[in-house]
Amino acid sequence: MRHLRACLRLLGLGAMSVFCAGGVLVNWIITRTGSDRQIRNHTWWVRLWARTVFRIIGVRVRAEGTPPQRPHILVSNHLSYLDILSLWNFADGLFVSKAQVARWPFFGRLSQIGGTIFIDRTKKSDLKRVRELANERLAQGWGLIFFPEGTSTPGYEVLPFKPGLFSLVLDSRAPVHVASICYATPEGGPSAPEAVCWWGDMQFFPHLYRMLQIPRIDARVRFHPQPVEAEDRKELAEQAKARCDEVFERVDGAQPFDWKGPDTP
Repeated sequence: MRHLRACLRLLGLGAMSVFCAGGVLVNWIITRTGSDRQIRNHTWWVRLWARTVFRIIGVRVRAEGTPPQRPHILVSNHLSYLDILSLWNFADGLFVSKAQVARWPFFGRLSQIGGTIFIDRTKKSDLKRVRELANERLAQGWGLIFFPEGTSTPGYEVLPFKPGLFSLVLDSRAPVHVASICYATPEGGPSAPEAVCWWGDMQFFPHLYRMLQIPRIDARVRFHPQPVEAEDRKELAEQAKARCDEVFERVDGAQPFDWKGPDTP
């Protein structure tokens, strides 16, 4: 039964992802770049994708607090590849992610179609290009979302926020909002840190298949009520991390781990 559930969910996930990616792609083609219509259509399609996929794979998500209104910057702790869908259930925005994600099979293409802004962290020269693009998108009325921990974790604690990406938004004066994400699984089955959170050296496809076998996953997104304001990227990072700590909920069963490993998106 578990394997049948996983296979059916995988088929549904793939079909819905292709359908919605097609809608997003058509929207990019037929609407004027940065127009309000383009942004509204994009929001409709990605929210449809996020909410429908969660229904297909058995994720029940709820929000606490008020999601920010665009244009905005939204930052959050990072636990899993599900985080993007968790946030898109409630908040508008384009994601900022490392360049390697664009080369992932299937999901990399979906990220490109979805308008993700990719940054090559190995090249300092790329920061200027991404800063200009990020500020252009904010000026057009988009929201931007990124995970400043720089890696995903099992949910034991919020790691220090890296200040690098905060430099992208200093010129825009857009408000920086903070959220936290938490997952839970039913008692008697795999724990959320093992089967939902994706961290360390976990392999993607075996992890995804195992997660799809779980009957139900509960997700909670908590939005901090106050945006962060600062004139310096390091101060922005420190204040945002402090706000995230205030709304953070430890994932049940999570243990400390050595987080000084390779970055994830």
